[in-house]
Order: sequence, then C-alpha cells, then structure tokens
Amino acid sequence: MATRLDPKRANREKIDELLDRIDQLVGGESTEANGETWYRYRVYPLTVQVTEPGGTTRSLQVIGRNLAPSGMNFVYNGFLHQGTKCEVQLTTIENAWQTVTGHVHRCRLISDQLHDVGVKFVEAVDPARFVPVKVSGRILLAEDDPALSRMTTFILQKAGADTTVVENGQAAVDKATSESFDVILMDVEMPEMDGLAATRLLREHGVGTPIVALTTRAGDEARQECLAAGCSDTLVKPSRRHELLQKVLAQLNGQPMLYSTLAGDPEMEDLVAAFVEGLPRILSESREQVDAECHDVLLKQMRDLRASAGAHGFDEMADAAGDVETLLAGAKGNGGKSALKNAQLTDGGVDLTAVNKELQKRMQALGAMGHRVRAGAPNS
Repeated sequence: MATRLDPKRANREKIDELLDRIDQLVGGESTEANGETWYRYRVYPLTVQVTEPGGTTRSLQVIGRNLAPSGMNFVYNGFLHQGTKCEVQLTTIENAWQTVTGHVHRCRLISDQLHDVGVKFVEAVDPARFVPVKVSGRILLAEDDPALSRMTTFILQKAGADTTVVENGQAAVDKATSESFDVILMDVEMPEMDGLAATRLLREHGVGTPIVALTTRAGDEARQECLAAGCSDTLVKPSRRHELLQKVLAQLNGQPMLYSTLAGDPEMEDLVAAFVEGLPRILSESREQVDAECHDVLLKQMRDLRASAGAHGFDEMADAAGDVETLLAGAKGNGGKSALKNAQLTDGGVDLTAVNKELQKRMQALGAMGHRVRAGAPNS
C-alpha cells in the first residue's frame, strides 16, 4: 500500500482503489456500526482545520472515506492525537459546504505514515445533505397531516422514489390491495380508519408489503403495539431526513425483487408486463376464495397461477402456488370442500379451522411474494 498520497495530485482511480482496500481492511465501520448506517463519502481534497492539544492550529488536505450522523472517517498522511479538535468542511450534494465541528477519537495506522482517522461530531448531521441517497421503488404514504405529507413526499421523490399519497387508513387499504408497492409508510393516527387497524386489515388480506408505522409515541411499548398489529418497523415523528430514508432503504434491502427469467427478451417484454399487471387481481380473487372457504375454486386458481407464473418466468411464484395446490389437492373434504391432509380427523371429518389457518398463512406468503414481482430486468 502506498505510504504517501497527495489528494490534490492523485487520480480518482488510484484513490478509489486505496479506499476500497481500507474498507476491506477495517471492516464493519464502512457500512454499519453502533446502530448507525455509514455512507460512502469519498470527497477529496477535503479541508480539515485542526487544533492540537498544545494549541497549534493548521489546515489539512485529507481524503474523505465515509460518513454517519455522529461522525466520519478520513485518510491522512500523518498522525493526529486523540482529542484533537477538528473543523471539517463537508461538501453538500449542491456543491456548497458546511463546517462541522468534532474531535479525533481514533487514529489508526494503515501503512507507514498513512492513517485512517475517525472524527466524532459535536452535533449530529443529516448524511442526506452530503451523500446522494437513492431509493428505487414504489412507496405508499398514508398521512393525513398536509404539511408532513408534503415534506415526506419531497424527501422521498428527491431520493428517486415513486410515491403515492393517501389521507386515511381506508384509502391505504384500498390502494395497497389493488396496486403493488415496495414499502408502505403508515401514519398511526388517521381519520376513518387508524393506521394500526389498516395494517391489521392488510395483513388479513394477505398483503405482505413491509409497513413502517409513523407514530408520535416513542418507547418500547408503542413500538411493540405497532409490531403486534403487523408493522415491520416504526419511525417516531418528527424524523430527520436520513432517519426516514434509512428506514425505507432497510425495508427495500430486505425485500429482494422478483424478476422473470425472460427479462431482457424484447419479444416477451409485453407478455411479462401484462402478467405482472394482472397479478394483483388474481391474488385478490384467490384471497376471497380462502375467506369464503371455497377450496375447490381456489385449487383451480392455484393450478392456473402455477402454470401462468411458470410460463412467464416467475419460477419462485410458480413453486409457491404449487405448494398451495398440493395441500388442497392431496386432501378430501366434507360438503364438496377440499381440505389439508393434516386436518383430517379420526372420524373421517375435517378440521376446517385448521385448514383455513394454514391456507391463510400460505396465501399471506404468496401475497407478499406477489408484491415483489417486477416486470423488466434488474437495474433497468
């Protein structure tokens, strides 16, 4: 590894290679540590004014490595004592700059005179001001406060998200059961139907889309109440921009999208898109058959879905539909209704409660999968 590196003269390729090697060497701090997300902040030259313990003040040209709300790391050709006061000129995404005060809490030798320096800020910063955060996905925002709705929509759209807004829980249920979204942001307190009631109803309908509860109540009790209703996570209002984006990204990263094996074939593009467009209606009709205990009709629907999903290149969905089909087809029922094998009673009857409980679970999983199906190709 090079022992000296002048950020004014070194080319970008050389610096990026160096920072990649440092990221691999130091491990977790480059991504996430202490419950914070760390963002790549590769800015060079980066100006840092330091005041050392003896009172000496000097200006340094360093190489920014990464950034979190509580601090940052940069690479410097020299040593800085722990506790050294720093004034860092962070460059914003609008190419302006903001001076942030902090102190050195770690100076780690990389090679000879090259050190990785950790700085802890006096006051937390919003990383989204300095690092372009990209959110690729469809977001449903259920929020009845116009001011909060406008601000949240602005933040999400600026990050690249396709955002749909509704003003109450019932509207959120209607939207989420008729269209596909990647994440739902659900205000807990709304008119007509509150956010937790809406969440419960969505889960009963088999909607598996990640739901982040937006609540004014902090604390573990409030969080547990939201999770018990079916929410995936919580966010306390008012929240900072980076907190909102982190919550959304966490849910998106945990829900990989499903793409057709036919993606990239121009001749199949329209056919795959038509299947994806009609999928919410198919899944909605299937959930209705579960609720009505019409297992014979559901069996045919699952056979059709397995065949159709497989033909359009969605093998994972075809397998899931096939699992439901197998459970239904492999059992006999009373009154013309099919049932599951493990629900057969010793007297030859059927435990319909057990049947529908298992089917609800399987159909909820299938519904969650349906919300991850995408037309087109990855990164398109």
